[in-house]
Amino acid sequence: MPPGGWNNDARDELQAQVWLSAEVSRRLRNISRATGLSAEQLLAHLADQVRLNDDGTLTAGPFTPDLTSPRNYDIHPLGRS
Repeated sequence: MPPGGWNNDARDELQAQVWLSAEVSRRLRNISRATGLSAEQLLAHLADQVRLNDDGTLTAGPFTPDLTSPRNYDIHPLGRS
């Protein structure tokens, strides 16, 4: 057990490694540059916004990432800390 014990947030966190097609990767990098977010931060914001509808479809409606959120700085790409 880590010092201070386990908390629900740490236990529920997910770290993922994804491979995207070249087209999707280019789009993601362009959007990242335009928003000032890293690709990892942008994907985290999208994951935060996605919702599962009753019919099984996924939706991530229009949103503006909060660039002042401390969450933006908690993203660590795999292999980096």
